[in-house]
Amino acid sequence: MAGTAGFTVIGQASGRFTVSANLLNPGAGHTATLLADGSILVAGGGTLDIDDLLIPDNGSETLSPSGVATLTGPLSSARQFHTATLLPNGQVLITGGNQASPYLDGTTSAELYDPATRKYTSGGNMTTARVGHTASLLADGRVLIFGGSNTGTPSAEMYDPANGTFTALPSPLFWRSGHTATVLPTGKVLIAGGQDSTGATLSTAEVYDPSTNSFRAVGEMGEKRTHHTATLLPNGRVLIGGGGTVGASGSSGPDTSAFPQLISSVLSGTAELFDPQTETFSFTGTMTTARSSHTASLLPDGTVLLCGGTKGYGYYGYSGDNTAEIYDPAAGAFKSAGTMNTGKFWHTATVLPNGTVDLIGGISQDYPLLVVETFK
Repeated sequence: MAGTAGFTVIGQASGRFTVSANLLNPGAGHTATLLADGSILVAGGGTLDIDDLLIPDNGSETLSPSGVATLTGPLSSARQFHTATLLPNGQVLITGGNQASPYLDGTTSAELYDPATRKYTSGGNMTTARVGHTASLLADGRVLIFGGSNTGTPSAEMYDPANGTFTALPSPLFWRSGHTATVLPTGKVLIAGGQDSTGATLSTAEVYDPSTNSFRAVGEMGEKRTHHTATLLPNGRVLIGGGGTVGASGSSGPDTSAFPQLISSVLSGTAELFDPQTETFSFTGTMTTARSSHTASLLPDGTVLLCGGTKGYGYYGYSGDNTAEIYDPAAGAFKSAGTMNTGKFWHTATVLPNGTVDLIGGISQDYPLLVVETFK
């Protein structure tokens, strides 16, 4: 049976991590978006039911730079494992995710959050129901929505904020869920890993080119990965960290709407670099801890902070890892960054203008968290 979240004493510290705030709504599988005024919009997510399934809600709140949580919204639809994209006009586009009814199905719905009114309005509907997808802001202000379809058919679409519409794109090379999407300095988008429509983990990667409106294959990763992280480094390379593998669910395929809730059965402690010049991957360093469903944040000095991740599912339910580490691109190596006050996965990490990182929510020892930890 899932536990219940409790408040944590603000100011509690563990090394470089300090409990800085508590949320009003506990949750995991939410989104966290840094707004123009320096506050963070925390939208959606869910809590565990008696069967340890994450059930979505429509909660929404903002977290001020001083750590004060204030209710907003709420969302028009309960959702989790959705996406949130800050648009050039300051509004936030929310797309897809698991919805509460029908039971944990993906949704086509989208909505827009307006910081001026602190409310949500309809953003129309995507061409395909999606969960476990990605949303990438392009240089021209449009948003590439990729994968995560309930249908098992490779698909992507484009959101145009100028007219508020979604338009289907030419078919990608693979169906993917639990993948990563990274906008490169060239404007192209690197899409890597994830799971296919049978639930099998992928090592393949592809690139979307806005200038040709097409997808094409690039070199494969050295490992199959899903629920990994991808971080654009200052030198233009992309750090792929951790993740794991899950087994295929048979020829009939699994319930694709539940993909984001699958826990990797084998965690990876390796990392790779994607070189946009050669369009190939190569291994770099070894992580101090194998991680999946963790976060990775680019720090102002060009290093990358990796935090938490799942420790799997055991007798007492879900368990989150409380360790953290830093990747140094100059050395090509990882080193410990200490331990957080609370283990967590399915959390978010937001880099603030002052360079600190807010780690929000997530799942700890079989319960969703209210806690916000700050890394300095």
